[in-house]
Amino acid sequence: MEIRKLGEEFENLCDELLRAMGYTTTKNWRPIESWPQAADILALSNDERLSIDTKVVPANPPTLSELRDNVARSKALLSLVDQAGSHAVMLSCNVEPEHRGWAENNFAIKVWDRTHLVRELGRLAPEHTELTNRFVAFFRDLAGVEYVSDLARNFAVDAAQPHRLEAETGRIKLTGGEATFGTVGDPAREGRRLRKRLAGLRPGLDDAKAYEALVQEIVFYLFGDYLVDPRPQSRTQDGLDILDIVYRVRAGHPFWDTLTRDFRTRAIIFECKNYKEGITPAQIYSTERYVNVGALRSVCFLLSRKEPHEHAELAASGAMREGGKLFVLLHDKHLEQMLDIRQTQLRREAETGASDRDFANDPSEVLDQVIYDFLTRVSR
Repeated sequence: MEIRKLGEEFENLCDELLRAMGYTTTKNWRPIESWPQAADILALSNDERLSIDTKVVPANPPTLSELRDNVARSKALLSLVDQAGSHAVMLSCNVEPEHRGWAENNFAIKVWDRTHLVRELGRLAPEHTELTNRFVAFFRDLAGVEYVSDLARNFAVDAAQPHRLEAETGRIKLTGGEATFGTVGDPAREGRRLRKRLAGLRPGLDDAKAYEALVQEIVFYLFGDYLVDPRPQSRTQDGLDILDIVYRVRAGHPFWDTLTRDFRTRAIIFECKNYKEGITPAQIYSTERYVNVGALRSVCFLLSRKEPHEHAELAASGAMREGGKLFVLLHDKHLEQMLDIRQTQLRREAETGASDRDFANDPSEVLDQVIYDFLTRVSR
């Protein structure tokens, strides 16, 4: 059985369970037809609206680290798709109760693990016995799956967004045979779509929120396996400053690992300026107050639509020289380049059947070069 089929079968079973529980469901739901991201299921009842991501998780139970990464990934996806209701992730594995409680509270998402699903099945009327038997058979078959790839072992199978996974391709062993899995669909399609949306978004205050949301989608596409748990509009403890988007860095990517080590940062800030003109030193000065070395929040990617004013880099150099704060000034051209590179990366990985991410052809090379060029120009 293909790994994608496992994800699709689990998604279908979850959909049937929700309908048996009284929900009205829509699979592969988008707020509008052209929206690039989708929730696996939108479930509606009289008093609840629930957007759901379904995942087949090989480890049973997963470690807290694995659970954290998977739940953060689901929350990030569902937040892009639907902000009107509640979010849930339905997992094929059992989760330690203490781990589940922490994940639900921390990420504001419902975690329905195997125990929860079985409990709901037990509450159904006898006419749904056949659905219960199919769940039991699925869990029995899933227990026979042995993941050979170390990377695949750490990630869930997501039928709706397979290209989001770190293990794009690889091999699995099933009871009684062997199967392969790979990238589903055209991996370049979303990159082209994001590029087109960026080009069509008007600079200016009216579309500032739309630009911030689009940047979050682009970062998800480029580095979604490593920049995780995005916190849009995060407010500092004193309540005075609001950060556009803050990310936690998940270990395993050479660029992000090096950046967090060299600049002693645990959080990466993305500030989004949808201005009609290039940013000026004023934007560096206003942002610098909440780029905080002592708080291990010393790196800020400052994104704008056009090339920054020449004096903006002088202000960024001063922040680096005097306070050890790194401002990486990016604009549309950089994002377009990285989207193109990510497309090529995904295509090459699919063609070669690589199970590991091809870091030698990664869009982070663009960021590394921008940072290197900037550091070589910082005056003493």
